[in-house]
Amino acid sequence: MRKRLLAIALCVCTVFSLSACGKDNNDGASEGSIKLGKYTGYTVGESVTQVSDEDVQEYVDAVLDMYATTEYVKEGTTKEGDRVRVTYHATVDGQEVETEAETNEDGSNAGTTEVITLSSDGFVVDGFTTGLIGKNIGETVEMDLTYPDDYSTEDLAGKPVHFSVLIDSLAVETTPEFNDEFVAKNYSFAGYTTAEDFRNFIKQEIYYIQVNNEIWEDILNAQEVESYPKEELEEYVTRNKTQIENAVTSYGVSMDAYYQALGKTEDEFNKELEEQCKQIVKEKMFVRAVAEKENIKYSEEAAAQYAAISGFISVDDFKTQLEAYGEELEYSVLSYLVQNFICEHANVVPDEETTAEETTVEETTTAEETTTQEETTTAA
Repeated sequence: MRKRLLAIALCVCTVFSLSACGKDNNDGASEGSIKLGKYTGYTVGESVTQVSDEDVQEYVDAVLDMYATTEYVKEGTTKEGDRVRVTYHATVDGQEVETEAETNEDGSNAGTTEVITLSSDGFVVDGFTTGLIGKNIGETVEMDLTYPDDYSTEDLAGKPVHFSVLIDSLAVETTPEFNDEFVAKNYSFAGYTTAEDFRNFIKQEIYYIQVNNEIWEDILNAQEVESYPKEELEEYVTRNKTQIENAVTSYGVSMDAYYQALGKTEDEFNKELEEQCKQIVKEKMFVRAVAEKENIKYSEEAAAQYAAISGFISVDDFKTQLEAYGEELEYSVLSYLVQNFICEHANVVPDEETTAEETTVEETTTAEETTTQEETTTAA
């Protein structure tokens, strides 16, 4: 399911960020305070807000790819570009190469089975894919090739290798049609039953994403944290430090060696990590403060829309995925709603006016900038 979320995120460049890497901590949040600066009325150029039919179709195509099915056909002749399921054995100097192969009941090597594309970059060894073109399904093909000089396994790099390849089947992918029936079947949980309505929803969401990407960093920079929630911040620092340590040591590298490679002391590393976590907590404090001030609340309808635009087929499905990554559904949806609200209150101007305004802001003193800010102190 994570692949679904990533497919959509890649398609539209980014989905509204699930900014925190842990569950919302309302108890810890009450200890912190943030002074709200300006967060509405930002200007964006017209070009930023343009969402083309091609943009929407790219998103639709990504959605359809998620619902594509694969059938394995046991007859036919292969051609360039086909996806085929093969089982192969590789032998070097008379010895079978150890791979992630399955094992037969008698303990012998059953070969490595995978689906490959018959294209120039479909396999790591040159000649492997071209040697399978024009062959019959069910045929076993014998090939004498050579591992590349930069092969990942040094003992095999540059060595001759014999492949015995059984072409098991053609992997034929079927993509559904994007129509009313498809939308009603998969997205009625979010209130969409026609292709036109869902396309309009996609277009609006892409608009939000593009505007948000343009102004979100500036908005966060305009906010002032008066005090951080101690327990929440410590939780983020500890969790992130543990994740980094686990990743580093899994490669057999000590943390001291890691700090040395970074050119930092452990104290310097810890301070930088804390600053990064402060940015995460700051964003959460900001979202909660704006939601409180603007009376923005979590709703099942919003959760369903957020789940749909993120590539899921139900709120429960979305919630399960969020929890697997340490996220909390209600805060994530609240962040989504706050960002949409901010985008709705952005001013769209000709691109040249945006450039002129940026120049003016750069020439304005810090004191003058402060007077333009809305300064409301709100407990996060």
